[in-house]
Amino acid sequence: ALSASEAATMPQFFGLEIPKGEAKKFAADEGDSIVITQVALGLKPKERERVTVFVKTQDSPELAIGSLTMGTADQFTLGSGLTFSAGETVTVRHNGSTSVCLTGRIEDDFDDDMDLFNEDEDDEVSLSDDDS
Repeated sequence: ALSASEAATMPQFFGLEIPKGEAKKFAADEGDSIVITQVALGLKPKERERVTVFVKTQDSPELAIGSLTMGTADQFTLGSGLTFSAGETVTVRHNGSTSVCLTGRIEDDFDDDMDLFNEDEDDEVSLSDDDS
C-alpha cells in the first residue's frame, strides 16, 4: 500500500471530452500542471472524415495539434505530452461531426521543490549530527 505522501505525489488521470461544435476550456489548479498525452475520436465518427484538433491559450494563437481520421488515425499520441501550467487557460476545439477525447495526467508542480527542500534539511541535520 502507498503512504499518503506517496499517493499525493503520484500523477492523477485527466480526461476531457469535446462534443461536436463546442469548445471546452480547462486550467490546472494552483501548484499543478495538466499534461495532455493522447487525443482520440469519440463514438460513431464518420468514415473518411478528417477531424483537426485545435488548442489555444491566452498567450498563443489557435494552433492545430493533429488530425484524426477513422480507420487510419483514430487516435494520436503527443509524445511526452503538451504541458499546461497553473494560470494558463486552455481552449480546445475540433471541426468533426463526433466528439474528441483528450487524456493525460495532472502533475503536482511542487514535487521537485519539496524534494530539494527536504534534502537540504536532511543535509543540515546530518552536518549538525556530525559536529556533536
